[in-house]
Amino acid sequence: MLLALVSGSLALAAVQQVDTTLNVGRGQRLDINAYGGEISVRAWNRNAVRVEATTTGRDRVEVSSTATTISVRTQGRHGPAEEIELRISAPPWIGLTLSGVNTSMKVEGVQAPVSVETVEGEIDVNGGEGLISLRSVQGSVKLRGAKGRISVNSVNEDVEVTNSAGDVVAQTVNGEIALQLVNAASVDANTVNGDITYSGPIRSGGRYALSTHNGDISLTVAEGTSASVA
Repeated sequence: MLLALVSGSLALAAVQQVDTTLNVGRGQRLDINAYGGEISVRAWNRNAVRVEATTTGRDRVEVSSTATTISVRTQGRHGPAEEIELRISAPPWIGLTLSGVNTSMKVEGVQAPVSVETVEGEIDVNGGEGLISLRSVQGSVKLRGAKGRISVNSVNEDVEVTNSAGDVVAQTVNGEIALQLVNAASVDANTVNGDITYSGPIRSGGRYALSTHNGDISLTVAEGTSASVA
């Protein structure tokens, strides 16, 4: 019993809280890389980036700054860090690059270019302006309230874009694609095994290509729309 109590005390002592804030200026980007766990970025009304996390003695969070980039990395003592939950607060104008392996990603309220890539994890983004690229292999991809050139990709899960505007490329292999309330002049959506749904205005001169091998295609068209269908 005594040995168990001592071991528990040592484990408790190894837990560390990370809370770091750096001032940022226009022209800087935020680059975050975490091998495993979860990255959550939310916009706030300060020109600063705050990084919060809880780690063990084996893992650490490294935060650095250059004239162009705020960098956040997780690192283990002898290799990649185990699961770490990163909670980031950032100004809405800052561009984001998020990457990981066994990592889920969530972004809320950013009004700037967003690039997110993971292997096994869900991606959920609300916002984004400009070039927006979201990619997961074993995870669903969801995007809402975005404006710009949109590229969303998965391999074995669903892809969803809602209430967004701009050219859209949406791809998956074993999953459904749902494009709801999308205002686009160009849409390219394709899957192998899954349904595709699209609702939004059909613009004059626009191009909308929806393709699936094993699934249904549902296209909602406003009354009076002039279009040729092949």
